[in-house]
Amino acid sequence: MRRNAGVGLIVALVLAAAAVPAAAPAAQGGDPPPAGKKKEAKKEPPAPSTVVVLEDQGVVAPGSFAGFKHTCPARAPNPVGGTYGPPDGVQPAGQFVLAGSYPVGRRAWRVRLKNVTPLPQPFFTGTVCVGSPERFAYPRTTGVAPPASDSGVNVSCPRTAPRAIGGFFRPQSPADTGQIVADSAFRTREGWDIGVRSIAPLPKGYVAGAVCVGSGLRTATVSRERTIPSGASLQTTLRCPARTPQPVTSAFAAADAAAAGQIVATDGFRTGARTWNTGVRNVSIAPQRGGVGVICVR
Repeated sequence: MRRNAGVGLIVALVLAAAAVPAAAPAAQGGDPPPAGKKKEAKKEPPAPSTVVVLEDQGVVAPGSFAGFKHTCPARAPNPVGGTYGPPDGVQPAGQFVLAGSYPVGRRAWRVRLKNVTPLPQPFFTGTVCVGSPERFAYPRTTGVAPPASDSGVNVSCPRTAPRAIGGFFRPQSPADTGQIVADSAFRTREGWDIGVRSIAPLPKGYVAGAVCVGSGLRTATVSRERTIPSGASLQTTLRCPARTPQPVTSAFAAADAAAAGQIVATDGFRTGARTWNTGVRNVSIAPQRGGVGVICVR
C-alpha cells in the first residue's frame, strides 16, 4: 500500500499509457504450416464497451458542498468515476474543489463538490458508467491526512481485475465532508494512486480505493505536463485515440516533489465523443509543474 513518491516518479506514472499486449505480427513468407496442423485463427479485438454518463445540475452556497448520486443502468452497470464542474454557459475558473467521489453500493456513484468562492455557484456532478463482460473490482483502504497537509495511498488491483481505470475517495466520517479534497489521481503499475489534502486544522480520516477491471478491456492514458501559476486554475482538453475512444475519468498529479500536495482537482468532464476536460488549481504561492490526463477505454 506504500504510496509512490519522489522527484519525477509521480509524473512519469501519470504520463505513461498502460501497456496493452499487442498481437504478434503475421509471418511474411516462410514455409507453410505442416500438413495436418491447423493454422491459428486470427485473434479478434475485444468487444467495445458501453459508456453512459448521467448528470444533474444544482446551485451550491458559498463555502458549502453539494453533489448528486446516480445509479448506473443495466446496459452499463459498473460505475467507474465522476464528472463535475460548472454547467454549460459558465466558464470553468476553479470555482470548486473535489470533496468526494466514490461508489455507493454496487451500481451507484456519488460526487461532492465544495464551492471555494464567496458567491453561490451553479454546478453539475455526474457518474460515468461502463458496460463490459470484464470483471470489475473496487479494492479500498483507509488513511489519515495530517492537518492542512497531503496524504495518499497506492491501492493495488486484484489478479482477477488487474487494470486500474480510476480511483475514489471520501471522508471516513460524513461530518468531515468538505474538509478533505483530491490532490492527485493516477494509474500506477500496481493499481491507482489517490492523494488527498486536509484543508482543516485537524487530522482527517479518509477512505480511498481503485476501480479495477479485467485485462481484456483495452485502455490508454492521454496526458500532458503543464506549468500552473501560483493560485491559478488551469483547464486542459485531452483527446482519446481511435483505438480507445471513450474518455472515462481524470488523472492528475504533481510533476515533482515540490508540487506534491499543491495541485487540487477543480473540474473533470466529457466535452465531446472523444474529448475530456481536466481542471486543476495550484494552491501554493509558487508556480508548480503538474501532469493532467484522462483514462480512455474501448
